[in-house]
Amino acid sequence: MIVEILILFIAVYLLNLWINRKPENLPPGEWGLPVVGYLPFVNRKLSKTLGKLQKKYGKIFTRFALRTLRDFGLGKTPILDEIILNEAELLVKDLRQNVNKETEIDWNINVAILNVIFRLMANRHFDMTDKEIKIFAKDLNDNIEDMEGPLALLGYFPWMVPFVPKYFKDKWMYETRIEKKREKVMDFLRKFIKEHKESLDQNNPIDYIDKYLIECEEQKGNSEYSYWGEEDLLSNIHDFFMAGSETTSSTIRWFFLYMSRFPDVQKRGSVVITNFETCHKNPLHWKHPNTFSIDNFLDDEGKLIKNKEGYLPFSLGRRQCLGESLAKMELFIFIGAILQNFEILEPKGQNVKLEPLEHTNIINFGP
Repeated sequence: MIVEILILFIAVYLLNLWINRKPENLPPGEWGLPVVGYLPFVNRKLSKTLGKLQKKYGKIFTRFALRTLRDFGLGKTPILDEIILNEAELLVKDLRQNVNKETEIDWNINVAILNVIFRLMANRHFDMTDKEIKIFAKDLNDNIEDMEGPLALLGYFPWMVPFVPKYFKDKWMYETRIEKKREKVMDFLRKFIKEHKESLDQNNPIDYIDKYLIECEEQKGNSEYSYWGEEDLLSNIHDFFMAGSETTSSTIRWFFLYMSRFPDVQKRGSVVITNFETCHKNPLHWKHPNTFSIDNFLDDEGKLIKNKEGYLPFSLGRRQCLGESLAKMELFIFIGAILQNFEILEPKGQNVKLEPLEHTNIINFGP
């Protein structure tokens, strides 16, 4: 009986190899097991697995780009400059309350970044102490982290969805928790659409929601706009917040962490945006691939390298983040304002840890 089972397993395995044989002209890579592929061999820290594969097969790597952001060209106008500068000034004012004291960088960073998006989306601004917006920021963050956990596997293997038991999805993949949290986030955003519909001035649109509602009305009867409507608008707004809030907030949190660990960098007046993807540790492109050093961004004459080869914080090609201009402006203004007003130091007697948390999911957010 054991022999028959072994023969059957081998036959199924060989059949799977033949059915899923690698087409010609594809890049080199690992063979996987039947059905589950290479998944059992992937480290929970995806970057570690990609790093090993890169050393073995060369310059082949995978990146996960954030979903598309709507970009109306506002990234190049004085309007956005004014919005971001205002939020940066308010954040500095808030941080100044804890000067010369050990303090935790709380959700106020997220509120400042969210306010930039809210101004663009709904022409709204929230106070740093507003409990409602802080709850929204935490719900958004929790939803992103859960979605990038085990449930993300079904995105790579969608054929598995009908076969995964509901209990398993909830217990290990947190599906129900994700759905409830997402609906809570959506409910918070729905009220802004309702407010805009009630007060819409067709001749004076002041934000994204206004423009969408006006365009939707003008295109009634146009089959190319048949999918437009309140749910599509809600989905667009939600995507904007998902893609453009926690990413920038987390980068600023990492900035605080690294500045406290390397205070001398602040005295040189430099701004360094760090990223921990495999390509950003390639010794072919970086003088010190595993060390935080501004020399990685300077040429032999000490000048900034504007188009640094191997530096891809916003991905590239068709998957390049359309919110790049907004994110760059936010990071430049917020970090510049913080460095001009504060010196960031480690808590006395402590050495901050710069390693990502072991339980971090596919996307590595705040420290």
